[in-house]
Parts: sequence; structure tokens; C-alpha cells
Amino acid sequence: MKNKFGGFIDKSFLKKKKNNLPKYFSKNGRSSFDIIIKFVKPKKIFLPYYACKDLLKVIKLNKINYEHYSIDKNFTPKKKIILKKNEYALLINYFGIENIKKSKKNYIYDLSLSYFNSTNKLGLFFNSARKFIYTSYGSFLSLKKFNNKIYSEKFDNKVLLPKNYNQFKYNEKNQKIITKLFPNKYLDKRLVYQDFKKIKNIRRRNYYFLYNRLKNINILKLRKEAHGPLYFPLLLDKGEQVRKKLNEKKIYTPILWGNLKRKKQYPFEYKLAKNCIFLPIDQRYSIKDMKFIYANLAEILKFI
Repeated sequence: MKNKFGGFIDKSFLKKKKNNLPKYFSKNGRSSFDIIIKFVKPKKIFLPYYACKDLLKVIKLNKINYEHYSIDKNFTPKKKIILKKNEYALLINYFGIENIKKSKKNYIYDLSLSYFNSTNKLGLFFNSARKFIYTSYGSFLSLKKFNNKIYSEKFDNKVLLPKNYNQFKYNEKNQKIITKLFPNKYLDKRLVYQDFKKIKNIRRRNYYFLYNRLKNINILKLRKEAHGPLYFPLLLDKGEQVRKKLNEKKIYTPILWGNLKRKKQYPFEYKLAKNCIFLPIDQRYSIKDMKFIYANLAEILKFI
């Protein structure tokens, strides 16, 4: 039995055969988003209020008008987004619960939380590898054409592979926006040879285990089947207290995103940031591990 759960991924599942990966990549998700923004040059962007602050940073750096929208218990837009000429909507596939198969016109799909989302029929999208596998960089994106100025044959990776939590935190703080595309010969070999099929199946299995046991107490309306999910999100009225108790038992769950402040205007997003528990279900964990996490959670819930 493991002595702790959660935290950054520090284990690889490698295979002998190379993955068929895109010819080019960017440093990280925010860099891919910046490249897309510079290409489409939107007049205005609609984005969810419940989102990583770095997305908004990219929009502000490009001096683009923006407007937030609310999401519901399904992690989908609460109201229909009406787009005018040269306006775009950023849609986040939260935690890989959905599998978005078809693009909507003038939509940009943020798959940084859903690496395994199908991309064959998606127009504008970007993802991020380091949230799902043991690597420190790598993001893929889709555009029909690029400005040649963003291509670079020189790649200098200053963000090292983390060997402990302090290094991981240092890496996260030093993820920069770099508006460049690099040839895939510079990709981390862990990404090139990663057994994505195995990883995806383990994550789906672990998600399904927790879904069957927590669906009746979860405020969120989740799908029974998830597509290679990042976490299992569990929203409870006293989730903040539960999360602290789990941490005491060395079951570590992240806070996403604790910087949200507009409680009156976005009460559901504020509740998510405060009380949503993101249970670890990644490829490091067996069903035995899931049983341990669930047993500890069930015990905590008896007294809260």
C-alpha cells in the first residue's frame, strides 16, 4: 500500500513503439493558446469564470476584449453563448469527463484538462501533456496554417523533470508563455513512448469505481463513463473540511482555482473553488488504492 496519494505524477508507463504525434509542439498550454489567439485575432473572447488565471493573462497580453460566462453542474455553459462577427468562445473540457467530438464555429477548445479528448474533428484546440504524464513540457494544438515566424529549430528546455514536490512547484511557477512551435524531435522521450492507451484505461477504471460509490452524494451531475479523466471531481457542501481531513491522511487533492472572488456574481464557481474535492485516479493507482481512498473518505464523511 502506498504511503501517500495525489501530488504530481512521477511514474511512466513506456512501450517499445513510438506514438504517432504531431510534427510540432509548443512549450505548454498557455503558449498554444497564445499562438491560436495571435492567428485568429478575435475581437472578443467569451471564457468561463471557473478557469486557470493564465488563460485570462494570455487574453490581456494580447489586448483582447473578454467576457466571462457561468457553467452548470454538468460543467457546461449555463446559457447559450451568442457570438457576433469575429468573436470567439473558449470552451474548457473539464477534467476529461466529456469527449467533445465536433467543433462549433468560432470555438476554441481547451483540452489541457482532457488530454485524451478525440481531436480528429476539432478545429481550434490545444492541450497539455504534463498534467497527465511524467514530463515537464509539451502541448499540441491545431491550426490550418501558421506564421513562419513562430517556427523554431532551437529548443532550450529550462524546466527540468521534477524529482520532488518542491521542484514541481518551481516548474509550475516558471511556466512561461513562449510563442514558438518546435519540431517533435525535441519532445521528451517519455511522451514519445508513453503507453497512452494503458493510462487512459486505468484512469477510466478508477473514475468508474468512485462514480458508482459517490454519485448519490455528489452535487455535480457527472457522466457514468469518462474519457481518460484527470481527476474525479466530488462537490460537497462541506468539501473544504473534507479536503483538509483527507490531506491529514496523506490523500492530497488540489484546489482549482482558489483565486476566484466574485461570489455574488458567480456563486456556483465560487462553491467549486472552495468545496470541490479532486480525488486522484491517475495511472499510479490500482483498484486496491481506490478502495483505500474511498474507505478513508467514507470514514471522514461520518463525522462531518
